Parts: sequence; C-alpha cells; structure tokens
Amino acid sequence: MKLSIAAFKAFILLLIGAVIYGFDNIGFFNQIATKITILILVIFKTCYFMVQSYNKIKEATEKHLPYYIFLQFMGYNIALLMFSFGIDYFVINEGIPGSFVGVNNDCSALRRFFDFLYYSSLNMTNFGFGTLMPLGMTAKIVTSLEVMLSFAAIIFVLSDFMSLKESMKDKK
Repeated sequence: MKLSIAAFKAFILLLIGAVIYGFDNIGFFNQIATKITILILVIFKTCYFMVQSYNKIKEATEKHLPYYIFLQFMGYNIALLMFSFGIDYFVINEGIPGSFVGVNNDCSALRRFFDFLYYSSLNMTNFGFGTLMPLGMTAKIVTSLEVMLSFAAIIFVLSDFMSLKESMKDKK
C-alpha cells in the first residue's frame, strides 16, 4: 500500500513536469508564466519534502522504527528529489533559453535530460558544479532550493537523526 502511494506521488511529479514542458513547447506559456509556474511548484515541492522528512523522523521516533527503515525512506526521497529537480532543470532549459551555461542544445532531448539529472545529482550530493552552471535567475533560485534541501536532508536529517530521536524522547 505504501509503495503504491509513493509511486502515485512520483507519477504526479512526473506528470506535472511533463504538462509544463508540453504547454511550454506548444507556446501556451510565455517566459514569465513559465518562470512563475516553475518557481511556485518548486517552492511547494521543497516545503512538501521538508515536512514529509520531519514527519518521518517524528514517526520513526514515536514508533521506534529501526534506523535502516528511516534510511530507506531518505534514500527514496533523495532519489526522487534528484529526479524531480532534474525534470525542473530540463523544463527551465527548454522553456527559458540561456538559463544554463554548458548545455549542448544540439544533442537530443533525452541527452539534455540526462545532463540535468547529472547536474541535480551533483547539487544533491553537494559535490559542486561541473560543466553545467545556472545563469538565469530562475535556474539560480531552483538550484539554491535544491542545495538547501539537500543540505537539510543529508547533513541535518541523516547525521543528527539519533540526537533528534533522543531529544524528542526527552520531550515526552
């Protein structure tokens, strides 16, 4: 049951990205509408994942879940975040030309999508920029949100899980 809910959430994320890309591709959105739509959805997604992670920490503490279950959840969330931000970057690049430096727009859309998945994985692991870098304001804001979210997910949540668990027990 939980897997089907998670798969449904992942499908919704993909569908939203595909709809924005499709609308932008047929000229339904102008650049300003594309920027605003992407930023609103990315901010919503960032808040959603932060709340979801906090709730999972709380649930793990209250139910005394084994640490490996929490790590599985975080691994799934991090992978989903990398994939969804990869979609965001791809949509930004396609809808707002010049948003990134180092993009080879002569290659296939699939190759560009892979390049943005790679870019997202570099951001999520705090490895740093490679050949791709944000140039436009929308790309910079979305990149900043991903880096902040990855910092919270990887540094605070994973490294401080045990101390958070202990402090939440002490409050009871």
